[in-house]
Amino acid sequence: GVGKEDWRDQPSTPSYSAPNFSTPAAPDYTAIAREQMRLTQEANAPVVQSFQAQIPTTQKAFAQSRSELEAQKDPLKIRYQNISDELKRREKGEETSARLNLGREFGARGIPLSSGIYEQTFGQQFDPRREYYTGQTKDVGLAQTQDELSLANQIARNPIEQEEAVGKINSLIAQLQAGGN
Repeated sequence: GVGKEDWRDQPSTPSYSAPNFSTPAAPDYTAIAREQMRLTQEANAPVVQSFQAQIPTTQKAFAQSRSELEAQKDPLKIRYQNISDELKRREKGEETSARLNLGREFGARGIPLSSGIYEQTFGQQFDPRREYYTGQTKDVGLAQTQDELSLANQIARNPIEQEEAVGKINSLIAQLQAGGN
């Protein structure tokens, strides 16, 4: 028939075209990570500079501490020497006083001080005092040795503690430079 269109008269190319389903390119995660790392490192730069500036200050603080510790050596020795000297002075004073008192007693009784009984009696009376002062002097010596050892240990630990403090700062710097927070 007329007016009827035959499907064969239609153009050979269909009017419908298939959608383009081409796969978009996958994101470059490595490039994204690199860029994020660069931005983080850039953001961390002022903090890194701040930490780097702390290293000389930290080193100066430890040097000052070491100087202060070293400066305590002589006053410590002098302090203990003064204590020891005071103990000796007191012992000598008490001994002199005890000898005078015993001498008066012997003199009042007519016993010569050159007799052996005088020295024997003095020894019996004063030996407990002498033992006391000997013990005090020994305790002072032990305390001095302990304090000097403690001070020497603090001085010896100073450079180690300095290295640890600087190491911690450098570790933080390394973390920040590697892109850490």
